Amino acid sequence: MLTTWSTCGDFNCFINWLDHWQTMLSGLGAIGAAVVTIYVLKIQINQTKAQEEDRRVRRFAASRARMPIGLSDTIQYANDAIELLKAYLDSSPVNGVQIQELDNKIRPVMPDSALLTFANIIETTDDQNFADVIADMISEIQVLGSRLKTLAVERRMLGTSGLHSYLMNAAKVYGYAASMFEYARREVNTAPQRLDWGRAITGLKLKQIRAADYPDLHAFMQRAKDRDQAQGST
Repeated sequence: MLTTWSTCGDFNCFINWLDHWQTMLSGLGAIGAAVVTIYVLKIQINQTKAQEEDRRVRRFAASRARMPIGLSDTIQYANDAIELLKAYLDSSPVNGVQIQELDNKIRPVMPDSALLTFANIIETTDDQNFADVIADMISEIQVLGSRLKTLAVERRMLGTSGLHSYLMNAAKVYGYAASMFEYARREVNTAPQRLDWGRAITGLKLKQIRAADYPDLHAFMQRAKDRDQAQGST
């Protein structure tokens, strides 16, 4: 039987109409409430995301502002390490007194405050390539620190090739840090995307480690540079 639609003429008719359609009206009300709730939640979520993004940007700006100091400390650390390793490379194996003096020298101090700043950059930057470069630099710093601590014990087993590896490690730390200064000082807007080998080699030259005098070391560096660039191009 088809339902006959008619206009209510009194209040009782309206009550009967509500009673007849209450299930559907309740469902529509629930759907409406759910839609409103979802809309409000979406606004709240978007506001939370916007606030979190604003905090991230501010934390990154603060970390970037501290970068020049951290980079200066890192470059000093790399320079001290290069100078010490060069002294070992130049020392005569038969001159026990000279080597003993090197073993007793105070080792360069790892720039822990700089490492914290760099870690904050990784956490807050939206440039994944730059984060990877920072992470690589931190890794090189930590490896160098470990090597310098055990240098007095291991230098007898290292030989010239081992010292070349250690020097390249220190030079890479210098290269990473030196290439970031312009970005840290807001002189450029593009962050470094990989190790600058040219600046790494400059770090050696500044300590009078030139290709003419140390051809094997520079050849070792050149091979590492070629491998790195070949991997980057694939």
